[in-house]
Amino acid sequence: MKREEFDIYHLTEEREKTLWKDCLFIFDSSALLDFYYYPETTRQEIYTDIFEKIKGRLWIPNHIQFEFLKNRLSIIKKPISENYQPLIDNILKPVLDSVTQTKKNLQDLRQRTKNKDKHPFIEPVNIDEFDKHLEMYTEKLKEFNEKYLAQIKDKQKEINDLELDDSVLKNMENYFPVGREFSFSEIIEITKEGKHRFEFDIPPGYEDLKKEKKEGTQIFGDLIIWRQILDHARKEKKDVVFISNDLKKDWCELEATEKRIKNPRLELIKEFKDETTKDFWMYNSAQFLYASKKLLKTKITEEQIELVSDLITARSRDDFFTFQCHECMSEYTVNVDDFSLEYDCVDGSERQMGPENHYEATQDFQCPNCKNWISAIFNIWEYPVGAINYTEIELDGAELLKSCELYIDLHETPDDFLDEEENEGESPSPR
Repeated sequence: MKREEFDIYHLTEEREKTLWKDCLFIFDSSALLDFYYYPETTRQEIYTDIFEKIKGRLWIPNHIQFEFLKNRLSIIKKPISENYQPLIDNILKPVLDSVTQTKKNLQDLRQRTKNKDKHPFIEPVNIDEFDKHLEMYTEKLKEFNEKYLAQIKDKQKEINDLELDDSVLKNMENYFPVGREFSFSEIIEITKEGKHRFEFDIPPGYEDLKKEKKEGTQIFGDLIIWRQILDHARKEKKDVVFISNDLKKDWCELEATEKRIKNPRLELIKEFKDETTKDFWMYNSAQFLYASKKLLKTKITEEQIELVSDLITARSRDDFFTFQCHECMSEYTVNVDDFSLEYDCVDGSERQMGPENHYEATQDFQCPNCKNWISAIFNIWEYPVGAINYTEIELDGAELLKSCELYIDLHETPDDFLDEEENEGESPSPR
């Protein structure tokens, strides 16, 4: 038995040190695009304290450049649509609308109670007094709204200006040489290979076949990237460390409880070794920063690594659900994290591996277009204990077009949940 042949599938500390001495560092588009989400100080630390130390060993395939440039503008503008515009649509506007509705209701109350000759008649003195306070409140609210909107507009302008003066793009162009573009005939050969690989779930890229939005040669994008990596590593005679935040099972195996890469798919390690005689390994960006701190003696802080790790975890979760309003038939996408959901353990039953527990949270919200009220029930089933087995969203007043992942902290036991309900009327903290 030749146990040393299995060493390529396991990254020891000694192998990691050897790998980092002379390897190529290749970032995929997800890792590059995430730089737009990092604080400026963190970006600068990475550029000056890491990239400068490995300059000349950074490289990206041509197809990764294509994906980066294709998605760059939408990523830049995403904070506007996902973070700032919802402040206007979901918070500021409903507050103003509620004041308008209160004024209408007050006027209706005045009209209904003004006739002295029949019931109901109420002296208007209280209404008049409240109306004065309401007018004062309305003026203050308008003043607040204008100032707050101005701040939002300033932030939106900062984001839009980044499109014209993109420091992230400039640094990527400075540090990352780009490989050659494959000819169309080369890509056609890859698609032929891809049909066979995808039929038997041979990595990488077979998950792309399941994405309805991808068509044509885009379906084989990951395989094109892989072929470009192999082609370059073979010519340069270099080991490769591939950094990706797109944590898919057709590229890597993950740690059981964390969004960390345990190892690349074993098939990829084997194929890389056979075609280049060199070694291949993968990190996500947080793992890369951690390894650089250890092996390059960088000044990256634990807080910065944690920030990047949290971003990767958030990206890997699907927190958005889409609905179609029954009243106006408009479609909207909602971030479930915008709700402060309080889950209760509503049911439980015994199964083979222990109890199965059913948690439920409810939330009412309005259609942004027609203000139709929609009721939502969020269901989570825990089985076995400590594991989310199944989730479901039920809507009344709208049709659910696309569901999303739901999450609660299951470190507390169902008994703790019930005790909280009985003693404090509280529910476990959702996340």
